[in-house]
Amino acid sequence: MFGLQRRSSDPFGDLFSTWSVFDSALFEGPEGLARTAKVDVVDGEGKVDIVVDAPGYDKDGIDVSVEDGVLTISGTRKSATDDTTGSVIRRERREESFARSFSLSDSHDAKGVTASLKDGVLTVSVPKVEPKPKAEVTRIEVRQG
Repeated sequence: MFGLQRRSSDPFGDLFSTWSVFDSALFEGPEGLARTAKVDVVDGEGKVDIVVDAPGYDKDGIDVSVEDGVLTISGTRKSATDDTTGSVIRRERREESFARSFSLSDSHDAKGVTASLKDGVLTVSVPKVEPKPKAEVTRIEVRQG
């Protein structure tokens, strides 16, 4: 009578049917937006390996540095260029960058850090060292007067 119709038994059906309107804006971000690289941190024999997904990056676009006990891994890759003769309808392969930082403890050798890139996977190895002994605490007696 009133024109009410049951649209679907799935309450989320409408949400996901319009999802493509939002996916670009929410999850891909604007061009050049920094992203967080996915990493695995592996505690191995005598070293810690940080394994970073870096598909499409070359060694010249990746920077690994240690400053004040903080290991920083960052990368930038340029936009892909195609020799297309037609109009591009959607471009997802664009300039992209990432950056991750990790605090090193005194049981890591900041000067011995190495990095290698193979098949889109960056492996940063941080050697372990014996931590320096902590300074002994000396109690000082406080006298009255």
